[in-house]
Amino acid sequence: MALAVGRESLADHTHRFSPKKYTQPQLFACLVYMAMIRADYRGCEAHLKDLPAIREWIGIEKVPDHSTLHRAAQRFFGAGVTEKLLTATVKLMMGRRRIIRRAAADSTGLEAGHRSAYFVRRRARGQKEAKNPLYQTTSYTRFPKLSVLVDCDNHMILSVLVGAGPKPDINDLQGLLSGLPSGV
Repeated sequence: MALAVGRESLADHTHRFSPKKYTQPQLFACLVYMAMIRADYRGCEAHLKDLPAIREWIGIEKVPDHSTLHRAAQRFFGAGVTEKLLTATVKLMMGRRRIIRRAAADSTGLEAGHRSAYFVRRRARGQKEAKNPLYQTTSYTRFPKLSVLVDCDNHMILSVLVGAGPKPDINDLQGLLSGLPSGV
């Protein structure tokens, strides 16, 4: 599926003078495999060296170096390319179907800094011992927020919206619906 999505949405090569060792869809398939096995770039390189069947399935004879995979990941995970990849995934998964019976939207806040949850709990516990336990002096700053729209039948992500929180989820619904691929 990753190879098909890559072929649908990525050019074979980034530049006419780029070395023609690997195509962009092949590198994307390697990165999806890396995420599937939960490995880092060097671990993915080692897996691909050990498993010729995976290399044959992706269509590569020589294993890409870990630095090649890293540079490919930096190219693929920009906003424009990610949107193309998600659109191609949704279109391939849905096939001829154009109606989604049930969809759900939800969001989550992400950590943006180095402050741990343990530190926040410890600081809040210290505030409870103050004179007025109802008043909390711990302040929280804005954080990255990820909102997704998901097809409830097969758990496929249909649309993604990245923003800053805290804010109500209902404000993100219009953006999620407008981010659906055309024809869905």
